[in-house]
Amino acid sequence: TFLFSDTYLANAQRYYVQSSQCVYKADGTPLMKRYYPCHKCGKSFTRKNNLYNHLKFQCGQLPKFNCPYCTYRTKHSSNVRSHVRRIHPDQQVYVLDLRMKQENQTR
Repeated sequence: TFLFSDTYLANAQRYYVQSSQCVYKADGTPLMKRYYPCHKCGKSFTRKNNLYNHLKFQCGQLPKFNCPYCTYRTKHSSNVRSHVRRIHPDQQVYVLDLRMKQENQTR
């Protein structure tokens, strides 16, 4: 929700709300962007679905992907692929998914 004082609204040129994301002037320039903060870590997002994905897959989660050649771990498989190409250039590029490994061990 946006809270604007009466003087702020009086001083703003004609404005309208185009979406729930942002308030715009008549010429299309944004007056103020809406942010969605994470209640766990404080990181802000300009889109609600990015906050949802952050909460579901990143915030408070342990790294899911592991380098097969060293102890490097990350939450994104693409980071492991880049790491292997950069740090282990003569090795085959692949990623170990730690959660898949854990699920297979519990069966």
